[in-house]
This record gives sequence, structure tokens and C-alpha cells, in this order.
Amino acid sequence: MSGGRAIRRLVVLLATTALGVLLHRDAVAQNVTTGPSYYANESVFFQVGADGTPGVDANGSNGCVSGPVPGGNASAGPTVSGPVVYTPIYSVWPGTIVVAASSGGTGGNGGNGDPQGQCGKGDFNGGNGGAGGNVQVTISPGTGVPSGGADIANTAIVAFSHGGDGGKGGDNTRAKSGYVGGDGGAAGAGGSVTITNSVALNVSGGGSVYGIVAQSAGGQGGEGGSSDNGTAQGGSGLPGGAGGAVLVTNNSRITTDGGMAIAAQSIGGFGGDAGVNTKGYGGGAGYGGDGGTVTISNSGGLVVGKANLPDCSDSITTNCNTVSAFALAAQSVGGGGGNAGAKAGLHALGASGGTAGIGNSVTVTNSGSIATFGSSSIGIYAQSVGGGGGSGGMAVSSGSHTTAIGGSGGDGGSGGVVFVSNSGSVCTGNGCIAGLSATAVNDSAGGAAGIFTQSVGGGGGIGGYAKSTAAASSIFGNSSAVALGGTGGGGGSGFQVGVLNSGSITTVEISSPGVLAQSIGGGGGSGGGALAFAVAALGDAAAISHGGSG
Repeated sequence: MSGGRAIRRLVVLLATTALGVLLHRDAVAQNVTTGPSYYANESVFFQVGADGTPGVDANGSNGCVSGPVPGGNASAGPTVSGPVVYTPIYSVWPGTIVVAASSGGTGGNGGNGDPQGQCGKGDFNGGNGGAGGNVQVTISPGTGVPSGGADIANTAIVAFSHGGDGGKGGDNTRAKSGYVGGDGGAAGAGGSVTITNSVALNVSGGGSVYGIVAQSAGGQGGEGGSSDNGTAQGGSGLPGGAGGAVLVTNNSRITTDGGMAIAAQSIGGFGGDAGVNTKGYGGGAGYGGDGGTVTISNSGGLVVGKANLPDCSDSITTNCNTVSAFALAAQSVGGGGGNAGAKAGLHALGASGGTAGIGNSVTVTNSGSIATFGSSSIGIYAQSVGGGGGSGGMAVSSGSHTTAIGGSGGDGGSGGVVFVSNSGSVCTGNGCIAGLSATAVNDSAGGAAGIFTQSVGGGGGIGGYAKSTAAASSIFGNSSAVALGGTGGGGGSGFQVGVLNSGSITTVEISSPGVLAQSIGGGGGSGGGALAFAVAALGDAAAISHGGSG
């Protein structure tokens, strides 16, 4: 029941527009606050697997004396399961009822080659990340819970499972054909996450304070090690971990003063980037992990914000309603593919970018009433998004007769099937206020849909750039240079989207449909650029360049 806890990458909800969404590896995570007090015993419900041991660098002071030693594999997070019976101790609980979590450890980074370049045959690989354990928690009311609900001063219920990141491959300093930098470690997958709640909750604390949060996330694939010496090869990035299945069942009323009442998400991890060799062969990229299935079943009333309060803004930060809030959100997101490493040489062929992970199926069944009072806010948000493909590797060649071909961009992942069944009443903004629910609001940003459903394919990766430079080896010699840009990756498909509604939906803001259902295919990646030069003193010189197709 002590000490606040920082929770990384817990919720990442994408900006939504009528035209689609954008997801990339630089997306900023929205933090969820918890604590400082925890009702449920943290030592029971919060478990973390051990990290892998770091590798040891090679010793080549007098020939190859020792090493390198690869990174060690991490341990999986233990299974977390149990009931929580909430009996109020204070009139307002000063923190969180439970954080139930299992995280796999991070794989150890591989050892590097020695500065003298004597040790090249060793194992430079990074260790694998540990899988997150399955998490299951049931929250029920004990004696003394008020009829109007338990008052909680921070996010009430959190459950997550995170796979550990793969370790980075070590760098190889040995300049010899057939030697490679270390491969990154494979990421751990997220485990399944299940929450069943029967406690009525009144949550306060602002927009970062939620009612229920459930997430499963795969780790990020390890990055390949470099081999920047002209003959050895860069290591490969390894795959991101898959997100696990997420299931939330809520049977009671939840009110918040700005944060989401229920948020559930499964995220695939990004594939590891390939190791670079600007003088030789770059490594291959890891593919993105798939998002897992996400299911929410809600029969409790959900209220976000309060009637007759102004919208929050730069000048109004308290006693206000959060703008662009979601009452109930469910999302499955595929991880982006890793970027391929560069290659250089007399004839250079760039590696392909990693294929992205898919978004999985998202299902929401709601029979409770839903009201969200801030402008541009959404009642039910359900989305499946494929990840973006990785960039193809750059290729650079030089000599008297040279060829450079950029690597292909990785394909974007497909979105999954999205289905919402609603029999409850849903209202947004002034549509929730008696006397104003029939008056149009034309001065907001709009977008306050009652039900927003979307399946989105990820964009394809950019094709690799190619540069070829040739110079005749003698005064009468000939030279030729050919450069072909890499092909852009194909965009992922959007899948079926369905909405079955028998409840009332009230929205009054501009551009705010009762139901918005979209399936959007991802755009293809841009073709890689190409540049070729050829020079000769008295002989012939020819240069051909052709950009890659998108």
C-alpha cells in the first residue's frame, strides 16, 4: 500500500480523423498514473522476470584471448492471478485498488569485438526477451462500499502483461569475409490479460486517471550489431513480440472526471533494426509483432466529465471537462517492421525492410449507458490498426563497373475485424445535457461520434536509396555504373467493420455522426531514389539510374 509506481508504455491511443490514423515508432505514449497507495498487495500482484546477463566484450590484446560472450536470455514474467475484495478503509482511497502485472525481463546485449579486430568467430548475439505472464484479476465489493460507488483518487484498476525487449547484438570488428555482427535477441510476447470488475467506481484526478486499464504488449526486437569494416556483415534485427489477448468485463458504474472509464489494448512490438555496415553487407530487419484480440463486455453506466463545466484549455486546467476524451476504448495494434541495414561494395544489394505486424480482432458489447461531456469526445471507440513496414536498406557501390540496388520496403500490416454491439444509450457533449440535447453546436472541432469503429491497414515501408559511382581504372579504360532504387512496400488491408445498434445515440456537435464505421487500406511506401555516376578519361563511360516504384 505504498510508493507510486511509474508504468511505461501503458496506453497508446492514436489520434483519429475521418480520413484515418497514423502510427509510427516515434508515437508518444500517454502515461497512466497510479498510486501512491495500493489496496492489493504489490508483492503478490506485480511480478517481473529477471533480465538476461549482459555479454562480455572480446579480449584481443595478444591474438584472440577470449570472447566475445553473447547476451543471456531473460526470464519470463510469472503468472499473476487472484481475487481482490475491496472494502473501503478511507472515504476516498488515496491511490489505486490494484495493479496486476507481469513483465518479462530484457535480454542481455551481446558482447562486442575487441578493438584490435582479432576475435571474429565468437557469438555476438543479444539475448532473447522474456515473455510476459498471463494476468487475471477479479475485483468484487466487500462490506461498506457506498451505494453511490467507491471514491478513488487515482486510476482504480490496472492489469498488464509486457514482453521483454530483445538485447542488441554486439559489434564485430573482425575484417574478414564470413564474419558477422551479432543478431539482436527476439522479443518476448505479452501474455493474456483478463479483468472482471463488479465494484462501482468514482475516479478523480484528471485526464490521466482512468477507471479500468488493461494492456498486453510485446517487446521490441533486438537491434543487430554493426560490422563497419568492408568484409564482415551487419547483424540482423529480430522480431518484435506479439501482444496477447485482452478481455475486460465490467458489471458496475464507473465515473471519471476526464480519463477514460475503460481502456483495453493489445500491441505488437516493433521489429529490431538491422546492423549497419557502411563498407560492406548490412543485416536484415526484424518483423513487427502482431496485436492480440481485444474484447470488452460492459453492462455498467460510464460517465466521463460533468455537465455544465467548461472544456479544459491552456487557461482552464481545473474543474473542466477533458477535450477529445473516450468513455470506452478498445484497440489492437500491430508492431512496425524494423529498418534494414545499409550495404556497400563493388556490387551492393540492400536488404528488405521488416514486414509489419497485423492488428487483430476487436469486439465491444455494451448494454450500459455512456455519457462523455467534453467537446470532440467519443462514447465507444473500437479500432484495429496494422503496423507500418520498415524501410529498405540503402545500397552504395563504387569501383570501375558497379551496381547498387536498394532494398525493398517492408509491407504494412493489415487491420483486423472490428465489431461493436450496442444496446445502451450513448451521448456526447451537450447531447448529454437536458435542454441542450436538441441544440446544434457549430463552434467546436467536432468529431464527437457516439460510436467510432475503424480497421486500418498500415503503410508500406520506403524503398532503399541506391548510389553507384564508377571511375575507369586506367586512362583508356571504360567505366559503368547502375543504380536501382528499392521498391516501396505494399500497404496493409483494412478488414470488415460492423456495428449492431439498438440503443439511442445523441450527438449535437458539428461533424459528429452517431455511428462512424470505416475500413481503410494503408498507403504503399515510396520508391527509393537512385543516383549513378561514371567517369573515364579517354575510354567510354555509362551511367544508368532508375528510381524504385512505389
